[in-house]
Amino acid sequence: MKTYQDTHLELTAQRLILKKKSASDFTKVALKSIKSLIAKMHHNWKTRRQLHRLNEMQLKDLGLTSSDVYNEVNKPIWK
Repeated sequence: MKTYQDTHLELTAQRLILKKKSASDFTKVALKSIKSLIAKMHHNWKTRRQLHRLNEMQLKDLGLTSSDVYNEVNKPIWK
């Protein structure tokens, strides 16, 4: 027969396992979020670099001006 102390210790151990699991889940979500942000920043950097390389005729074909390109290229990389 389990004593009160045994039951209490088991419940405490289960709570600690759940807390550890929750922390692990939080870490996974945080890492996924960071990975997503880095991917977006890389995409922004790459596409803005390509946009910056276009000449005036290519920009005109896209309906853009050099001012539009300047504004886009000078945005913070995370936006």
